[in-house]
Amino acid sequence: MPFAHARLRLTMLGLVPVLLLGAGGRIAESKAPPGAPPEAHDGNRADREKMRQQLMDQFRAMWMWKLTEELKLDEKTAARVFPMLSKFDDQERQLGREMGQAYQDLRRLVDTAPNDGARLDALVGKILDLRARRHAIESEKNAAKRK
Repeated sequence: MPFAHARLRLTMLGLVPVLLLGAGGRIAESKAPPGAPPEAHDGNRADREKMRQQLMDQFRAMWMWKLTEELKLDEKTAARVFPMLSKFDDQERQLGREMGQAYQDLRRLVDTAPNDGARLDALVGKILDLRARRHAIESEKNAAKRK
């Protein structure tokens, strides 16, 4: 069984670049001219977010199909497993966004005001809290998988 899981991971890791490269041109396309003000690119941000969501939906569908196939899940089991995994996936994605924003804020603060100890301490504390939440979600997810 470990071989099947390793093969599944390798297969899914191989699909990610294909999905991203296949849609990369469409994501990078810009409707606003190159020298346009940032407001002109806001519509593109919505387009990129929509495309990103479509890619994630496609990836999730392929992942569910491949997981069902490799683990030979019946309909009843799949109906229990995938909503649970989806819930954790959504939580992890939201946490990743928060983590990314915290790291950007930290980078910006270090670049602009490196001597602001109180703000630095607050941001580092936030990042540590987010890491603790990530580990808690992972533990909860593993416990749910065992059931």
